[in-house]
Amino acid sequence: MIRPHPNYNDGVKFHKSCNKRYLPFFKDCIGELDGTHIKARLPQGQEIPYIDRKGYSTQNILVIVDFNMCFTFAWAGWEGTAHDNRIFGEALHRPELNFPRPLGNKYYLVDAKYSHIKGYMLLYKGDNVSYHSAEFHHGATR
Repeated sequence: MIRPHPNYNDGVKFHKSCNKRYLPFFKDCIGELDGTHIKARLPQGQEIPYIDRKGYSTQNILVIVDFNMCFTFAWAGWEGTAHDNRIFGEALHRPELNFPRPLGNKYYLVDAKYSHIKGYMLLYKGDNVSYHSAEFHHGATR
């Protein structure tokens, strides 16, 4: 398990909350929260709960990254069939995980799979909005 630096909410030292390029748009944002699937090799007979929607045995891992692209939290081990919001809800309700909660007006960006609650802001999904995913798939991020 990866746990955050004690000052993760402060925007100081190694985990700056924003660089000047993004500051007007993400002033109080301290990172992004998302789930990712990692292929898993399991003992025969235990694969079924881990088979994801693409037909592979995977683990669903909840991760948080900051604007420096550093992992500040990771929780692995969930079966591939587990929904991202279910894992998120469990992380919020299990004190032993020391899940990094945003303080004050700070927040994490989350996608549509997650609950829109204080401290976790969904990305805007307007009619004519593109997040340039095609550019990222081809490596053209500038």
